[in-house]
Amino acid sequence: MTAVNISGTFAKDERPYNGLEAIAEQLVDDEFGTHYTISRIKPHGYNKKPGEAVVPVAKHEHIEVVTGDDAEWVAKKLDERYRARSEREAGPATPLPSPGQVDGQMAIDGDGEDDGPVSSKQPDVWLDDK
Repeated sequence: MTAVNISGTFAKDERPYNGLEAIAEQLVDDEFGTHYTISRIKPHGYNKKPGEAVVPVAKHEHIEVVTGDDAEWVAKKLDERYRARSEREAGPATPLPSPGQVDGQMAIDGDGEDDGPVSSKQPDVWLDDK
């Protein structure tokens, strides 16, 4: 399988097509939440290092968040396409584990019910660091 990188930055004149801005606060407040989106991508060049394979880069031209019945439909389609492409069973409309999960469990286990945020900094502090 060939890797594909994603260019995730919208230029200032492209920002109206970044529907993720509508949920920016939710992304900070619930860092483990899942959201479904629909998007349109286009090729955005490639990376090539000596002795390595060419890695294409895709760029989101337009992305929008979907909710409710639309999110359920997208989840179902995402699962169908994943199973068809990978020949693996994820289950109908079952969200795939996020990269921080292993076999459905968080990869980093704490010792309490609520172990607090992943970062020791408050969201408003670590966002200002960038």
